[in-house]
Amino acid sequence: MLEQLPKIDRDQGGIYTQLSRIFEAFIAKNLSIGEKFFPEKKLAEYYGVSSLTIARAIETLVHRGILERRRGAGTYVSNPSLAGTRSIGIVVANMTTSFFSDITAGINHAAREDGLTTLLCDANNDPELEAQYLRQHIASPETVGIILEAGRMSLQDSFLNRILELTQKPIVFINEPLPELACDFVHSDDFEGARELGRFLANHEKTDWVYLAVTDTRISNERIAGLQKATEDCEGTTLAVFENFPQTVEEIEDLLKKNRLKLNRGHTALIGFNDAVAATAMKAVQAHGYSIAKDIAVAGFGDLELGRYCQPTLTTVSQSSENVGRKAYQLLRERLSNPKRTIREIVIPCQILPRQSTGD
Repeated sequence: MLEQLPKIDRDQGGIYTQLSRIFEAFIAKNLSIGEKFFPEKKLAEYYGVSSLTIARAIETLVHRGILERRRGAGTYVSNPSLAGTRSIGIVVANMTTSFFSDITAGINHAAREDGLTTLLCDANNDPELEAQYLRQHIASPETVGIILEAGRMSLQDSFLNRILELTQKPIVFINEPLPELACDFVHSDDFEGARELGRFLANHEKTDWVYLAVTDTRISNERIAGLQKATEDCEGTTLAVFENFPQTVEEIEDLLKKNRLKLNRGHTALIGFNDAVAATAMKAVQAHGYSIAKDIAVAGFGDLELGRYCQPTLTTVSQSSENVGRKAYQLLRERLSNPKRTIREIVIPCQILPRQSTGD
């Protein structure tokens, strides 16, 4: 394919300018967005010029957004929509948790490889603030696409609904999509993650499971369904769902004193909606005289940092959150390159990380 490149006129002068024009014409005719361009060393050999001359010709196209350099990978045909100083808008539910910060890190790393910046807005679990930030990203000329992590807003807002209908900017949802809006979606496999956790607990002879639910979300409902399926898989197991579970040690201790949270010593496993809930429940149970793992097993979701350092360390279901962020950016990039492609959903497998709270 290298032989298809026209030769240069050495008598004309302006070698790197000629090369730049030749490369641009060749790319327009023969290559698609995302395809790899010829290695600079081979181009230098083919034209009989220095590597510096080739680098100058390619750099001209990089500055114009026709080519892009990827560290350690080579030079690729760029997406015009990603050229310049454009940004990816991110709206995150709550940056105080390592789960969301890891997702954001994954997006940032992937975007940086494309030479893009990210504009991060923390909604602090406020649906109205989330919708406000989304509107700002849609209106901003700097933002070429948007990634929304764990959306809590409602499309009851007719103004927002109309904006979303009219915008040409791609939107990718993470974990919690808006059912009314057809957008690309990436999430962890919470159903299978919970199902595998149930099987794991059954193998540890913990047969009475109590799921501590704090929110009514797709994620929580998928986990409940997965645990219910695990009770079908594992004979003799039971599942109780504790709705609106309190999130302070004092409130949980009060439930234990009033016998509203019933624990079967030696057989019960408490499963927190996330690691923070599980760790808080574990502390309250310890204060009430139970031995963790021996009397009561405890597990959570998210592989939050606190679970690695609490005593005992907390068994958790990892959701590969940084990979979730990278995959979300991948979907956004695909949509920018091909706005008419079909809607995609990417499901990221979960992984159980056994630790001391279940006797491991």
